[in-house]
Amino acid sequence: MNKEILEKLERLENKIIKLIDQNFELSQKISNFEKKLEEKEDELQKINFQFDELKLNYEKLKIAKSFVAGSDKNNDEAKKKIEKLIKEINICIADLKE
Repeated sequence: MNKEILEKLERLENKIIKLIDQNFELSQKISNFEKKLEEKEDELQKINFQFDELKLNYEKLKIAKSFVAGSDKNNDEAKKKIEKLIKEINICIADLKE
């Protein structure tokens, strides 16, 4: 009976050691995944910033193209956009004066 208890204790100890090793390995994997996630979030933020810049450049090109093309429709659209920008600038100036 004593021998049985010792064998069970030994098996239990081995299982505990395995669990500790697995826990360590999983902790390392989690740490690696968290690092990769952070890198991907940084990459996504950079891509979003680039996208916003490209979108702004596209809008600028559309306005410039409309002036060059001389189309009434394009000119009207460009004028509306410029008027909108002027209004936004005026609001900013008014906020700064306060």
